[in-house]
Amino acid sequence: LLEINYEKTSNDNYLKLFDLKSPLLPESKDVLESRIKLDLENENYNLTTSVIMYETLSDTNTDRYQYVLPSYNFSKNFNLEQLDGSFNFNSSGQNSLRDTNVYTTSLSNNLNYDTNNIFFDNGVKTNFEVLLKNINTVGKNNPQYKESPQSELMSAYVYNTSLPLVKNTEKNRNTLEPKLSFRFSPHDMKNNTAQKRRISIDNVFSANRLGFFESGESLTMGLNFKQERVKTKNEIREITEYLDLKLATAFRLKEEKNIPINSTLDKKKSNIFGQLNFFPTNNISLKYDFSLTENLDMLEYNSIIANFNYKSFNTSFNILEERGVIGLTNIIQNSTSYRFDDSNSIVFNTRKNKNLNLTEYYDLVYRYQNDCLIADIQYKKNYYSDSGIEPVDELFFTITIVPLTTFSPDKLLK
Repeated sequence: LLEINYEKTSNDNYLKLFDLKSPLLPESKDVLESRIKLDLENENYNLTTSVIMYETLSDTNTDRYQYVLPSYNFSKNFNLEQLDGSFNFNSSGQNSLRDTNVYTTSLSNNLNYDTNNIFFDNGVKTNFEVLLKNINTVGKNNPQYKESPQSELMSAYVYNTSLPLVKNTEKNRNTLEPKLSFRFSPHDMKNNTAQKRRISIDNVFSANRLGFFESGESLTMGLNFKQERVKTKNEIREITEYLDLKLATAFRLKEEKNIPINSTLDKKKSNIFGQLNFFPTNNISLKYDFSLTENLDMLEYNSIIANFNYKSFNTSFNILEERGVIGLTNIIQNSTSYRFDDSNSIVFNTRKNKNLNLTEYYDLVYRYQNDCLIADIQYKKNYYSDSGIEPVDELFFTITIVPLTTFSPDKLLK
């Protein structure tokens, strides 16, 4: 598969000002990406190679470009008859130029071994992971890498164990699973305190949860509880998810000051990470993610996604709050839609930044849609802080020919 993509705009604020939607337009309104990419897939391996140019629209003319040429990524899964488990080998590298004269060449080779799950007579499930990484770097005018070639060989070892417990009743199926994960890496690590790595219940048990090895020893503990509703109708057994609760935290023998601060894994005891999924009815769903400080006095991360739908009506609320070492965010977002029939619908979106006590935008869209055409009448009210863009009320009429692009005549400004 050969992919060629070229992105260019005549004005740095053009994408933000017109907010056009199309599969052919850049996903980011701040960075343009032009690339030539070759993707080769085989039963035994995957190989991707590319040359890429990034343009950061907010930077000065001399430092706005970054070139990655070339880059590659090779991966292969294989098994050995002598060992009970699977191997994954991955090799990637790139040569980059940024900020006019900052050169970096890096080459990384990774070999991971993951044993098959072992089940004991008492129900305990275990497996073992070995991770080996070889990193080779050289740089010029780069504060992070030396001008002479550097090579590192690192390893990490992870032992996972859990005890799945199941209790079935006539109306419910309950699952309780305590989990433990021991990990150890004997190697020193570089200073990554300024890196942004948010840990959540989704990645806290991952062997590569930070994207690099953690030095020293750590223990991750967790508990999963899941309740499913069981209904039997006309001899057909239907199982629906009702409640799913997950909790986890990590412990270290001593503090590791080189781990990113906002991950909270640098402490002897990390934050408590959790997630609650609740489906009381077919029309209502609730997802809550949180990160609670180890002394239980502050919720540093809250994310609530609530959704209600009934026939043709749907509304969802998203509340995001970050505090402490994780960040500084407080946003409420709502999306409401109503479908009159298969072709006609109306959608309303809004988002408020509570830190600034500012409504960032209102977005009201009436849409007509069929198999090959989408026609929208859109009213937008946006508030911008970018230079060159002033808050305005906007009225759009857009036509999208599926799946090509969108045509919109000049906006009608109120």
